Amino acid sequence: MRIINWFRRIFTPQTSIHYWESQISKDNVEERFHELYHAYCSLHGPIELPKALQEVKSIEGNYAVSGHNTWAKDSIYNGNLNLSIEDKEEYLSKWDLGISGQIQSGHGFLHQNFLNISFSYRDQESQYSGEVIYCFINEQKAVGFWIEEGIFEVGFEELSLKNKGF
Repeated sequence: MRIINWFRRIFTPQTSIHYWESQISKDNVEERFHELYHAYCSLHGPIELPKALQEVKSIEGNYAVSGHNTWAKDSIYNGNLNLSIEDKEEYLSKWDLGISGQIQSGHGFLHQNFLNISFSYRDQESQYSGEVIYCFINEQKAVGFWIEEGIFEVGFEELSLKNKGF
């Protein structure tokens, strides 16, 4: 019976990310960012993280996105990210990625230089969700790491501000 339950757990689609036992919060977002960084480095090799130069105050705007998928550094994509503030605490995000113009959206919070976003998107058959944490170097540049439900490998993104206006 044990082996049957094990197979059920392995092959049952997950509805949320179970990478951490607790939610990402302002208390642990920096720690979670570094956990993703170390997981990324163990999968793809070390990268140097730029140092945050100042605490960011205003990150709303349109950003160019450059990144790669979890399974390979050469599985690259580019696109746009629009960040807007819903209220003092919540940011809304909308990505337009790749040749196909895949739309992803999410919401999250900013704490010091760390922006956490819970995102989701849909393809032709399924709905997916994940978490991304960006570290803003300044108000124009950020680096981030992301994971998706059921895929515990880590992807990478860089953001460069295109404009603050809409």
